[in-house]
Amino acid sequence: MGFFTRTMQIPAVWFLGIWIAMQMLSASIAKGGGGGVAWHAHIGGFIAGLALIGFFKRAEVPFFGGPRRYWD
Repeated sequence: MGFFTRTMQIPAVWFLGIWIAMQMLSASIAKGGGGGVAWHAHIGGFIAGLALIGFFKRAEVPFFGGPRRYWD
């Protein structure tokens, strides 16, 4: 293929932080005419998801259950 890729594991909080920063950056540099509406919708959906997670999670699932080990 001519290129090599490398994967690594990062915490979800880091990934979400990078994602939300990219959305905000894209919204701020979007040209006028409504192009920035989609970026703001993504940010609003993310915030709404954070606000509503307590209503939709199962009672037996803790909010902060500690780190999980997926590779065992």
